[in-house]
Amino acid sequence: MKKPHLSIAASVITILAGVIFPFSSAQAELKPLVTCINLLNKVERISTTGKCIATKEAQANWHLIYSDSSLPDKATSKQITICSNKPTSNYSYNLIRMNCSALQLRRDYYRSTVIANKPTIVKVVATSHDSARVSIAEEINANPDAPVAYYTITSSKGQSKKVFTKGELDLTIDKLSELTDYSFNVTATTADGTSPVSDESNSVKTQKYVAPIVIKPSTAAPVAQVSLLSSDTASVTIPAGATLVAVAAPALLNPSISFSAQSAGISAVIQSTTNPVSSGSTPFTVSGSTKIVDISVTGLSGSATVCLDASPTAQLWHFVGGVWFDITSSRTSTQVCGSTSTFSPFTSAERIPTCAEGGECAVGDRGPGGGIVFYVSTNTFSSPGSTCNTSCKYLEVAPAGWNDAHGAVAEDPFLVWSNNTSLTTGQDLVTASAEGPVGLRPYEKFNWKIGQGFYNTSVMKVTGATSAAQAAVLAYAGGSMAGQWFIPSMNELNELCKYAYYRTTGDPTVACPYENPIVRFRSGTANDREGFVLDYYWSSTEFDSEFAWFQYFPWGTRDHTDIAKSYTLAVRPVRAF
Repeated sequence: MKKPHLSIAASVITILAGVIFPFSSAQAELKPLVTCINLLNKVERISTTGKCIATKEAQANWHLIYSDSSLPDKATSKQITICSNKPTSNYSYNLIRMNCSALQLRRDYYRSTVIANKPTIVKVVATSHDSARVSIAEEINANPDAPVAYYTITSSKGQSKKVFTKGELDLTIDKLSELTDYSFNVTATTADGTSPVSDESNSVKTQKYVAPIVIKPSTAAPVAQVSLLSSDTASVTIPAGATLVAVAAPALLNPSISFSAQSAGISAVIQSTTNPVSSGSTPFTVSGSTKIVDISVTGLSGSATVCLDASPTAQLWHFVGGVWFDITSSRTSTQVCGSTSTFSPFTSAERIPTCAEGGECAVGDRGPGGGIVFYVSTNTFSSPGSTCNTSCKYLEVAPAGWNDAHGAVAEDPFLVWSNNTSLTTGQDLVTASAEGPVGLRPYEKFNWKIGQGFYNTSVMKVTGATSAAQAAVLAYAGGSMAGQWFIPSMNELNELCKYAYYRTTGDPTVACPYENPIVRFRSGTANDREGFVLDYYWSSTEFDSEFAWFQYFPWGTRDHTDIAKSYTLAVRPVRAF
């Protein structure tokens, strides 16, 4: 693989890069050239979307030099050469190079490299006990060819913060101390460097900290059912801060319950209850050796750990959302333990319809893996490696908090696709496919298809390389189905994007929408249907040895050349059944 290389000679920027992307020759004449400069390693690339990655890249806008154009002033400008194929070719591409071959068309571009002006601070306001807002004047002589990538605010006490903003003139700095006097200065950084430092602002004093008033909702406590197999004694450890704990056991050979409390004022009541579902729906046989314990918790500040004296083969099962989950986390020769908060029983009493493996399901149902069904196929599809194999019909998405054993991390993690950028993985990058959105079919290959996510994910880690995204997803064991979850293929990811926008799924030819402003999106942490982030998501679909395809959820757009496999993007597992 050719590594990016930067050299400057006679005011000409030349970047030798093997990045090829499809485009229309006619569009190349009309659209302005936008490149993105990595803020860390300064590598420059062509942007296919006209946008750069916020917080990671600086944007540069270039102007085409026509044959009769006067040459720009070399002291305040740069020039770049773009080589593309001739219109008679079957394939179109753009490359940044110093010299073009006889088979290529050459286009020269230039842009201004004038550094941003010194910012002018017009107002400073202390907004809380630990933050302030610094307002700057709009720069009349700002350079449009090199927009500001970020501002840096520095306080008189040494705090510093980079503020990545698009056109905003009100900048916020936080992590200040209460009742403290501060003044500030600001610099602006672009693709070509950093502006002079602004004059120091006037001084302001932060506010006094006032503890927020917490009002606890007066709703009924959610209930978590735990099955105690082959047990005569169970103990519950109550975390600090709990004020009331009620443990209920059925009349079916009640187990003996004991407590150890970390705070005073704990009370417990043993009550009778019934099995929440019929015996045929449980993963075990209800008999004299099976105990069903119903635990209702109010005012609990953390999770409850249930431990029971049992045989080494005993299990803990958790019933929530109409589904039984194996929550066994540890065992010794005489005891088995599990956390009842693993599937958030104390944060949501919502009951989601459940579908059994092979049964009829609808979008929004709870899947057999504990996720949410987001795609129902009209006909069966193949997902080689999945339990459904050639007779798959549904895709379910892992719940929010999938990447944390106790559901404390509610939003999706950002992970590296692979640190391999020199070898392809073995995915089918050649065979054309026409399953997805019409506008993207010229670029769609077999590894985009619904059902290819499992295989794509399985080969992401090539010999000698690592894949943090693959490792995290394969380690996820939702619904006791470790190894069955995968990173969605491009067309699967497009369906997931539509689900995140509350849009109808099921037709792969329909692209995820672009909304401005965004009306409804499943972000936040209220329940496990949510947790999506308005950012870039990895697909498991490879483009070449260096790049993989991704989808930008805020715009619904899909691309590959903007981000190499070594970047960290958001990841959410899905599963076929």
